[in-house]
Amino acid sequence: MPKTLLICMVVLVFNSFNLNGQILELKENDKDVASADGCGPSTIKAGNDTYPHVTIQKGELASFVDNISDYKGKVVTLPLSMNSPASLREGGLYPFKGSGISKTGGFTSFDIKINVDPDLKCANYKTLKELPDAKNIDELTVTFLCSEGALNSGNRAVMIKRR
Repeated sequence: MPKTLLICMVVLVFNSFNLNGQILELKENDKDVASADGCGPSTIKAGNDTYPHVTIQKGELASFVDNISDYKGKVVTLPLSMNSPASLREGGLYPFKGSGISKTGGFTSFDIKINVDPDLKCANYKTLKELPDAKNIDELTVTFLCSEGALNSGNRAVMIKRR
């Protein structure tokens, strides 16, 4: 059995249980977003449309920044921190900060602006109250549509959750 398939199976089994050992149910649309290798989503529904989906881990942030244009037209999920004293629930264009140790051991830090508005076509939330009341340096997992392949424009929030 290939090593990557075995690792994916172990992760899938591990992620199928909560901390109390109870089996969690797969949601119906979770099956629709599984990738060909079974290790995670390759597409995601954002609003009424489906887009390619990429999850970026902290160790991959440098590559994300260096190759931002490769993400044009894709939905991206990143670990980010709020970089604004204004509450996320106020809506608008927000600065976020990404930082972490790269795979080569270097430190990566960057700023990215993301529009947070439930009226956006790609938003998977109906009101700003569905989002965390985050501000300042709160750590979040941000999923957004990267429509222009740029850090400072064209990024529209699909969903935001606390880490």
